[in-house]
Amino acid sequence: MQSTPPAWSSPRRADHSAEDSSEFLTTSPQTPRSAHRLLGCGAEVILLTWLLAGAALAQSGFDAHGLYLAPHDGDVRDPLTVHRPGAFTQWDSWFTSIFEYAEAPLVQVRTSRDGSVEEIPVVDDLVVANLSTGLAVHDRVRLDLALPYTLVARGREELGAGDGLFGDLRLGSMVSLIRPAHRESGGGVGLGLVPWIDLPTGRPAFLLGSGGVGGGMKLAFSAESDIVTFTADAGPRFRPAATGLAGTGTSDELQLGMALAGRLGPMTGIIAETQSRLPFATADVLGTSAPTEGIFTLRQHVDERVHFTFGTATAFSPGAGAAAWRAFFGLGYRAITLPDPPDSDPIGTVRVLDQCPAEPEVLNGWRDDDGCPDVLAALQVSVQWRRQPLAGAELVITGPDGVDKTGVSTVGGTAFDAVPGTTWRARAQLEEACLAGEGSVTATDGPTILEVPLQRVTEATVRVEVVTPDGVTPADATVTLVSTNPGCVPEGLQPLTGGVGSYPVGRGEHTVLVQVPGYAVHQEAVSLVPGGEATVRVQLAPTMVRITAERIEIDEKVHFETGRAVIKSDSFDLLDEVANVVLAHPDIGRVEIAGHTDNRGAESFNQTLSQRRAEAVLTFLVKAGVPPERLLARGYGELEPIETNRTDDGRAANRRVEFRLIDRTDDGEEAP
Repeated sequence: MQSTPPAWSSPRRADHSAEDSSEFLTTSPQTPRSAHRLLGCGAEVILLTWLLAGAALAQSGFDAHGLYLAPHDGDVRDPLTVHRPGAFTQWDSWFTSIFEYAEAPLVQVRTSRDGSVEEIPVVDDLVVANLSTGLAVHDRVRLDLALPYTLVARGREELGAGDGLFGDLRLGSMVSLIRPAHRESGGGVGLGLVPWIDLPTGRPAFLLGSGGVGGGMKLAFSAESDIVTFTADAGPRFRPAATGLAGTGTSDELQLGMALAGRLGPMTGIIAETQSRLPFATADVLGTSAPTEGIFTLRQHVDERVHFTFGTATAFSPGAGAAAWRAFFGLGYRAITLPDPPDSDPIGTVRVLDQCPAEPEVLNGWRDDDGCPDVLAALQVSVQWRRQPLAGAELVITGPDGVDKTGVSTVGGTAFDAVPGTTWRARAQLEEACLAGEGSVTATDGPTILEVPLQRVTEATVRVEVVTPDGVTPADATVTLVSTNPGCVPEGLQPLTGGVGSYPVGRGEHTVLVQVPGYAVHQEAVSLVPGGEATVRVQLAPTMVRITAERIEIDEKVHFETGRAVIKSDSFDLLDEVANVVLAHPDIGRVEIAGHTDNRGAESFNQTLSQRRAEAVLTFLVKAGVPPERLLARGYGELEPIETNRTDDGRAANRRVEFRLIDRTDDGEEAP
């Protein structure tokens, strides 16, 4: 079956017919009758470019690479293909190398008479090192050189690793008509002319060279703000006619580019851009006349000189030279004059209103019109509980612009820069501790502390009702509320009126301790949710435990298994009551659990046994809720008898556990 001649384009195709193949249209630009007056030596550069482009040789060749990188000095706002007329200074120089992989930038499309379509990549798997350098010969004129070096290519001529070849050399210039301000935060509007010539240093046999001299000129525009920069360029490109390849469009075209760059900081930028090529005459293959690619890049500086570029590209509309997708990785170095401070006050340019002509102004929103290096106020947010700094609270800080900043409090305080005279507010919350608070302050010309005192958040209620075993209401009952989060419960002893009391508390798990002289301390756990109420009804029981000036006296002994440090179950109630007394009386301080034995057996065995029994009691009390830091276990063995060891009764009395108040003084007060 006879098939039509092949068409050449990108890999994504629409419907084709047998008439879809064509030859290159051969066109040449006309030399302008007069050259415009331009700035400095830029006029000569532009004129030379147009003369060489007008004398383009009409040799057969086509550069399937299809990507022409715009020279850039590593600014985080510079696109890859769109020319940005940014600010530069005389003798600025730079060098970049962008390594690129391109998939199938040129595909042969064959359409048979039965309508079937076959796509054959003609140039595929390009690996290219795009080399470029530049030098500013004037504050408004920069000369650039770009040269692609193909490392790997698959196509009608195979190019393997180690057999690299150069593409067409591009000599260009940037002539700044409107020069933006030279500052990192955005210099406003820029406008420039970008002329260039392409020299045929590539290899047409590999479809990686045009085979003749070409050139063009673009008008470039940019608008720079602190964060976002918009760039656009447009202009004609004149190139030698390519013959023998159908469907690749005409030689001459209009190139349009747009880019939007986001400045994430002085060292990082992200750029999205598009590049379209519109032929001056319609191509024979439908859908291939205006190839457009979208490019997305990230530029990251290591320091002020060295930078990396990462990116990818894809074809938005098909066409010869528009790759299915591309990937980029680049490294660059620049030796440039970095932007000056906003007010460098050089000799001869001192402003009339400049109060500090020898020092640069710092633009920070505070007295920016006086020309002096003002310093913002150091605002420190300090979250406090009981007049002490508290770490871990969730912070919400609201500035004069109404935008909230969030963070977590630290003991040293959370610091912010603030314009003097502005008002700042902060809210802090430590939900698990039932604490919250807020504060505000007006920043002064110097260090300013915004204190946020926390208060107990009471969202629930505990109600306590107490009676004696015979149903009488005690007159001297008190309640102690204990919680793992002290902010959730009131401090100290809480009185009852007529045997009844009601206490506001926070959410969570708490312990209620009720005590009346002469009766056992009652302990009960409660769990509360916001808005909840728990009622604790207590019928007092006789006590086995009393507090004296030096110790906690117990009416019964703590019983252990013979010769072992295992507490018998008949002592559990006694030790529970001891734990309740310790919890209900934080004023007594630490308690020493002293273990003693009689003198039967070896002295070393008795010493070890008494220590282990004291530790067993400590473990029991900790499990009952006593903080371990309030307890100390110590074994005395047979060293401190209280009775004779010659009788059974005396030895039984010496085998004992005592609870000593080691933080009490002789007068019964707590030791300092």
